[in-house]
Amino acid sequence: MTQTIIDSIHTKGLQLANGENTATADIDNTIGWLLADGYVDTFTMQQIAPYLTARGDVFTVQVLGYTIETGPATRLEAMIDASKSPPMIMYQRDLTPLGKGFDRASWMNQEEVQP
Repeated sequence: MTQTIIDSIHTKGLQLANGENTATADIDNTIGWLLADGYVDTFTMQQIAPYLTARGDVFTVQVLGYTIETGPATRLEAMIDASKSPPMIMYQRDLTPLGKGFDRASWMNQEEVQP
């Protein structure tokens, strides 16, 4: 996913949160606006769609803890239910034995200052 796509998603989210109506009102409730508004092509949409949601209060995340010197230290997965206040962790599991799961370029900011 490019920074342009990320920025577009963020901007669109702010517009919707503020009640601003954009050109594709019905499709705004889906991830389809990325394709309909021309932010991604069909191939890119197929690649990123499994990782996106349009609305919802339950999220699954994978967290990779690491240090620059030693690399990945811990990998966890959690399901968070944000429909409650405060949000609750519904489950979590340690995925560390499965390896880091991501190549270095996908989980580390390449512009990060190295020691």
